[in-house]
Amino acid sequence: MTGDLHSDRLDVAERNRRAERARELVTPLADAGVVGIATPWVDNSRITRVKAVPLAQLEHAAAWGIGASPVFDAFLTDDSIVSFPASKPSVTLSPAPMI
Repeated sequence: MTGDLHSDRLDVAERNRRAERARELVTPLADAGVVGIATPWVDNSRITRVKAVPLAQLEHAAAWGIGASPVFDAFLTDDSIVSFPASKPSVTLSPAPMI
């Protein structure tokens, strides 16, 4: 597959492109005192979530994503849990674009 942001798989060339771009950013970010990258998103209940990536792991995260559990889609704004008709939600997460 190609590097389509909506696909669940990225081809090698796209992963390499993302890793290279991250590699280019690490030194300037470190020189500016940055130690990590925050990756916020808003879940289906309109709750802002965030994962942090240490700067030393930026290249890997850019190429392979940071991962997010589909369990976030099962919690409502009052922290109650949705009961799905099937044993698991029909959610497919793709690698979050870092750069």
